[in-house]
Amino acid sequence: MDIFPIAITMGDAAGIGLEIIAEIFADEDFIAAHPSFVIGDASVLSRTVSTLGLSLEVRKINMLADARMRPDVLDVLEPPDAMLLPDFRTALQTAHQFVGFRANLPCSKGV
Repeated sequence: MDIFPIAITMGDAAGIGLEIIAEIFADEDFIAAHPSFVIGDASVLSRTVSTLGLSLEVRKINMLADARMRPDVLDVLEPPDAMLLPDFRTALQTAHQFVGFRANLPCSKGV
């Protein structure tokens, strides 16, 4: 059976999701069983990991093939800058940007 990586979105930078994500990635058993990466802002996640005192390397990746998906690494795929802004003009614009981002998501064949 093929195991596919789990993509976790960072969510609200002011919410509790960052701490939950960092704790999950620090759990060796979870990451070993569920290869995962985060879609979000690597610098924000890096600050969270540092604040929590976790031994995790936060790595910004440019394509899924670059992900290590190991228990000691938190791989972060950053979407285009415009998608990180909280105030999109319309839901339609957001949908178009997401579809364009997803269609161009760099990944290796077979992943």
